[in-house]
Amino acid sequence: MWLCRCSLQTIKPEEGYWVNLEDDTGFIVNGLPTGSSIEYSVHAGNNLLSYSYDVGQDIEDALPDEIHNSIYAIFGQNLSALNVNGMWIGSLNSFEPGKGYWYIVLEPFEFNYNAPEGASFARSNELSEVPIQFSYEQSRFQSFYYIKDIDFDVCSSCPNYNIEPGDWIIAYNGDTVVGAREWNGEYVMDNQLYIDIPVMGYDIYDEDTAEFCQGGDVPTFKLYKNSTNELLELVSDEINEYSPDQVQIVSHLSYDVLPMTIKLSAPYPNPFNPSTTIEYEVPLGGMNINISIYDIRGRLVVELVDDFHASKIESYKIIWNARNISSGIYFVRLKSDLNTQVQKISLIK
Repeated sequence: MWLCRCSLQTIKPEEGYWVNLEDDTGFIVNGLPTGSSIEYSVHAGNNLLSYSYDVGQDIEDALPDEIHNSIYAIFGQNLSALNVNGMWIGSLNSFEPGKGYWYIVLEPFEFNYNAPEGASFARSNELSEVPIQFSYEQSRFQSFYYIKDIDFDVCSSCPNYNIEPGDWIIAYNGDTVVGAREWNGEYVMDNQLYIDIPVMGYDIYDEDTAEFCQGGDVPTFKLYKNSTNELLELVSDEINEYSPDQVQIVSHLSYDVLPMTIKLSAPYPNPFNPSTTIEYEVPLGGMNINISIYDIRGRLVVELVDDFHASKIESYKIIWNARNISSGIYFVRLKSDLNTQVQKISLIK
């Protein structure tokens, strides 16, 4: 039994609704799709609408021709469709009975869905299951970044890569996964491939989304190569700030490769007086790193770093200032979960 102390008292057939649950569970909705025509009145901006029929339809078949150009995009749960010159691209192919959809509308209008004819031949909206290491919570607030092209021809010394079905593009906010989509190359426009990457946003009523994107955050993207278990950093100067329930177009991404091994580089300058820079790389997955300085007798001089490090393309850099240390031979020791590495340095005053 519902005890409702709120402004929402009646469920209307033409509107869509979010239901927030405290735990994963099933529940029964009394009633069925109307199976009849309902008139919808929409305003410019975002509208949450139902799909009233009990038979699914492709978007192109369900919407009257005269309103296509008034709709910019339609969002489902983890799905989207973008209207480009009357052509719908994205992961949302069809409307499903009993579900609601966000319509991003350019101008107000009224409409009725076209009635389905006979049995449904609607295309499936089914998506591949996200690999468990990249799983994320569905949020009420989501945006979609449409990626047009990924450039692998960025450096002559880099490994040769291409993108193929079974690979995944992963969206991050900092170190938190906020979306993922398997590459399938099926969204084609102007002979270019597009794929929509969901990016989940923070919901004040859902503590599991606390690290998700908020207005002003800029998501980052990585390509997971399923065949080699590699995670490639994707970069672009076209990635705009996150804004909830919006579409962003990114025409170009290129890749850089995350380090695959731990590496302590030779400090520089060496010999030095009084400071030297210590540079090191952390491989895919991240790990605990300790960097300490020892004298020639093996005694600890100073501990510079002792913390967990995430993997990133750029090397980590720290500076040791030995202003109050005597001249002599010293050793930089990097200790990680994998191994221990040492570099010799000379302090000359």
